[in-house]
Amino acid sequence: MQFYIGKVSKYVSVHECKTDGDFVVTLKDEIRLRGAMDTIISDRAKAEVSNQVQEVLRHYLIKDWQSEPHHQNQNYSERAYQDVKRYTNWVLNTSGAPPEAWMLAVKYVVFTWNRTARATLGWRTPYEALCGQTPDISLLMHFRFWEKVLIKNYQTGGSRFPSQSNEIAVRFVGYSESVGPYST
Repeated sequence: MQFYIGKVSKYVSVHECKTDGDFVVTLKDEIRLRGAMDTIISDRAKAEVSNQVQEVLRHYLIKDWQSEPHHQNQNYSERAYQDVKRYTNWVLNTSGAPPEAWMLAVKYVVFTWNRTARATLGWRTPYEALCGQTPDISLLMHFRFWEKVLIKNYQTGGSRFPSQSNEIAVRFVGYSESVGPYST
């Protein structure tokens, strides 16, 4: 997983990664979705200082800075990353979700994090600090992570009323940020 956090907005973004080489793809996606950052701070991981990454940073005029080895306190994102991991463990523990659902739980936690007001932001949300709009948080009240929900079964050609249901049971794992009425 690649973890990004805005130092001013406190907005967190996570991207699933299969290999270290995926970092440059996540960086490009982050720029595409939220705009180029002024500076990127990293822990000097090889993937984060590669030639491909340096090309992207040059193209968008992004400064880079690396913390010293074994000094995680120098990297601003480390504290927020620890908080997100703690909240994710809590969600997994209280929901009964299997450990394999950890990435879905991280995304659920981050979505909620970005829509929770912070004293350090003058009681604004990270989403508002980044986008300039107050988010609609009413959708957060409808479902809990890993809750069983019913959705329409689009694979059946139609139910045979009254003996066959046109719904199937699934688990709620999070919110879409790019589909439906709540897209950003």
